[in-house]
Amino acid sequence: MPEENPRNKSSLIPTLVTVIVIALVAGGGYYAWKTFMQSAPEPEPTPVVETPPVPQTSQYASSTMRFSLSYPIDFTLQEPYAYTRVSASKPINGVKFAVPLALTQGTNLAPDSGISVEQLPRASRCSADIYLLANVRATSMTEGATTYSVATSSETKEGETYDEVVYAYPSSSPCIAVRYFMHTTAASTSTTPFNRALVLAAFEEIRRSVVVQPAAAN
Repeated sequence: MPEENPRNKSSLIPTLVTVIVIALVAGGGYYAWKTFMQSAPEPEPTPVVETPPVPQTSQYASSTMRFSLSYPIDFTLQEPYAYTRVSASKPINGVKFAVPLALTQGTNLAPDSGISVEQLPRASRCSADIYLLANVRATSMTEGATTYSVATSSETKEGETYDEVVYAYPSSSPCIAVRYFMHTTAASTSTTPFNRALVLAAFEEIRRSVVVQPAAAN
């Protein structure tokens, strides 16, 4: 049996040491990587920058009638406008905001329905009843810092109904008033009753935005 060469045995020692060192380094590196991955904090989410909403209203101002307001962008501005149901020969001039197609299509609400701001420059007293043909009595109503003269009228003729509410500003000069005008047709199989609450809510929002300039000093 041949004898083991001492030189070969001694050469294995550095090799084994090297292998052990590499294994220790690799194991330590893996442990450090695993520890770092487990303890590293979660990255903070990127803040979302919200885009400002697109305005859903338009602004209107009249230097001649001395008022301003805001109205939904889907309402149609009609200017010039004249209300003729009191007198065709003496129209009441103003500006109107007709209801959008979305509120009339498929319903019994006629497209000429809307809200208007009108003026009677020669009125001796600023009262809501003078804006209506019907013989009605105006009442006083205070909402916030504004006091209105209010009158209502409802007329049905040949299957069509005209509902109106007028809010006049007694302290305005010349006399200014806001009119709600709802024209409905007879019910039929092709139409459904319009959403009165939705229409009135839109009218109310417009009316409450009205700012009437103080009367000019004499």
